[in-house]
Amino acid sequence: MSSVDRASSAAQRLREAFDRAFSAPPADLSRELEPFVLLKVGDGAYAIRVREIRGFAAARRIIPLPSDVGDLLGLAGFRGNLVPVYDLAGLLGHGPLGGPPRWFILCGDAEPLALAFADFDGYAEHSRADLRARSTEERLHVREVLVHGAATRSVINVLSIIQTVQTKVGQGPPPPAALAGETARSPKEPSR
Repeated sequence: MSSVDRASSAAQRLREAFDRAFSAPPADLSRELEPFVLLKVGDGAYAIRVREIRGFAAARRIIPLPSDVGDLLGLAGFRGNLVPVYDLAGLLGHGPLGGPPRWFILCGDAEPLALAFADFDGYAEHSRADLRARSTEERLHVREVLVHGAATRSVINVLSIIQTVQTKVGQGPPPPAALAGETARSPKEPSR
């Protein structure tokens, strides 16, 4: 099986799991398992809650746009709509992606956006017992750590990323005071 076939198969399994997560009745998350998308960004291992995203797809063609927003890669088509695509590595403080993305995560409700990244590690289900509060040296947009086997993964807070993007493009209010320290500006953005 080629790497393209494996990636396509993995994406199909994730789509099916994503659909199942929304067809089941709401669960008591303290005892039930919660689904996560597992990914690598820059030098970090991450997880994103499936309930915080709208979709997952193989990367599509990105139409570049001139912009002062450093993490904006351009626009891509999703389900008949053009959606802005942002570099997840840049938003997490890793610096630019460094090549074309292989995957997109679609998120946001009223104003959807896509987060682009290169390495998809799979899908896993974990209970709340596998989550820990983040340590002080964790990266931007991370408030929890997921214990996954013998390793840990930083859990990305998608709402924090959406608020940061909206603030950068002038679509939303500045983030709440609790988020201001980690979302006021990206590490690449110059001080004013």
